[in-house]
Amino acid sequence: MSKRKGYTDKEIADREQVMDILAENNEEFQTLMKLRGMTEDQPGYQNFVAQFVRNKLRDEALRNEFVASLGAA
Repeated sequence: MSKRKGYTDKEIADREQVMDILAENNEEFQTLMKLRGMTEDQPGYQNFVAQFVRNKLRDEALRNEFVASLGAA
């Protein structure tokens, strides 16, 4: 039986912030994916998402540890 990881409130808030940004900017994100020929299963997808969210959040992205972890993957 695998043990589930418990997330801190900060980790949950960071993930929710990323999902909110992607939801609010879905059309732009999908268009950019098409222009760059990016698909979710490509190796650089997480970096692509991280860069998109960083650009949308600007200074806030520096405080979002989940965005940083996506870019490091």
